Amino acid sequence: MSSDPGSTDPLQFYEKFTRKELQIQFSPHHFCRRDNYDKAQLLTDHFEISREGTNQVREELSCILDYHYGVQESQSFDIYGTDLGDKAPVFFWVHGGGWQFGSKNLNGFFAGTLHRWGFKTIVFGYSLAPRSSVTQMVEELKDGLRAAFKLNPKSDFVVGGHSAGAHLVSCILHDQLIDCRQIKKVVLVSGIYDLRPFTMTVFNAIPKITGNEADHLSGLLQTKCNPHFQEKDVKVFLTSGKFESQIFLNHAHLYSQHLKKLGADTTCWIADQDDHFSIIENLMDQNEPITKNLKNFIIDLVPRRGFFRLCKL
Repeated sequence: MSSDPGSTDPLQFYEKFTRKELQIQFSPHHFCRRDNYDKAQLLTDHFEISREGTNQVREELSCILDYHYGVQESQSFDIYGTDLGDKAPVFFWVHGGGWQFGSKNLNGFFAGTLHRWGFKTIVFGYSLAPRSSVTQMVEELKDGLRAAFKLNPKSDFVVGGHSAGAHLVSCILHDQLIDCRQIKKVVLVSGIYDLRPFTMTVFNAIPKITGNEADHLSGLLQTKCNPHFQEKDVKVFLTSGKFESQIFLNHAHLYSQHLKKLGADTTCWIADQDDHFSIIENLMDQNEPITKNLKNFIIDLVPRRGFFRLCKL
């Protein structure tokens, strides 16, 4: 991937923050606006909600857990909705966690929602820091996608991610070598698309993102995208919660504009009622705005016969 920040270099935006303020910008719980809520408890509750939701989905849906795409224990993914036909579209999801936390075992919680729409869900697991560098995580993602494509050769794919997972997915958009023909939609939720400010914080002590990595793995710095994502039937959806830091909101808007300049059909939507965590928690509820918007974005991939069947349920 080639990079040239040019005159649109967003470093000018970051310079207005002190080191302490920059640290807070990468602490999503600081920007939560939930009534009568203990922010210190936010992460604990988020993981508990995610765990309970995932366990419930594993009880309700037919699934294959721990399908290995590589030789390492961490290199596996879970498949939900294996009862759907071989032409059912696949929603391939990459979890977040600052490249050092998180697990596929906590991220199957909205597979039930997707199953009701006619989608299989693959929740991707990957090696985390400090065991793995971000560069290696991107390589694992490419290996995981290739394995998923091979398992589902007749399926269209939606590839999405949250936070650090959205960043990893964004790297695929600029990779010139991977065969992306099965990817029809991309969903990027509350992601970071310029790693340089992150490297200036203590949060980089574990992933240890280098300056070279930041330059080459920041979507906002890339001058090309994979030609597949310039095709007229391939679309990208970026979203973030209203109650996020200025950097997260800034990245959503800037990266959407940047992808448009590179020829991608891109939409950016801000979820007015959500923060960094509720925006994915709420995907379990079909009445939430984020869920309705996601459905509108991807539902056309469901084979028409299956769509009419689902409408009757």
